[in-house]
Amino acid sequence: MLPELAPEAPQSAVPARAAACWSPADGNAEFVGQPGQDVLALRDVSLTQLVIAINVLEPGLSLHLDADGGLGFVDQSGEPQPFSGDLTIHGATLRFTATLCITLA
Repeated sequence: MLPELAPEAPQSAVPARAAACWSPADGNAEFVGQPGQDVLALRDVSLTQLVIAINVLEPGLSLHLDADGGLGFVDQSGEPQPFSGDLTIHGATLRFTATLCITLA
């Protein structure tokens, strides 16, 4: 079982709406989103690394980049949908569940 990420208070390096923040330097971790706390910020990760590494479990969703730089997934009608999956960068794996958006810090 991976350690669960603790909620983090907003800081200058963490977008104000992010419920938690992760970096590959933090090692393996898990994020479980909840209503109103379903945005995850990534530090020390480029957009290219994120797009290459992300594995989403829900079929039929399309990748969507928000105007503010957030990455999420939408259904066929264009509605944002929560997603679950994992990503591995520099040997560290982040598993995430019920996530609505991932931002780069």
